[in-house]
Amino acid sequence: MVLQKSTIQEFDPFTFTGDYPNKGDYPKAFRVGECKVLAPGKTQLQVILFWRDDYRSEQKEVIVETIKQDDKWLIDSVLRK
Repeated sequence: MVLQKSTIQEFDPFTFTGDYPNKGDYPKAFRVGECKVLAPGKTQLQVILFWRDDYRSEQKEVIVETIKQDDKWLIDSVLRK
């Protein structure tokens, strides 16, 4: 999967935040947790995003729904956990 970087906005619809430890920083790491098969060609992934700076450490969880289309897995939606 490839995500194209766009201009920084006040609220990021993928991470559901605009309050990063360092304004404009993207997550420093992520972890994929539980994976559920919702239907043939459709899955739901738990993704935990991590930020850290000198003053605080944070993590946020999102649920990513993916669909298989033309032998490629695509992000269909991102839900706040």
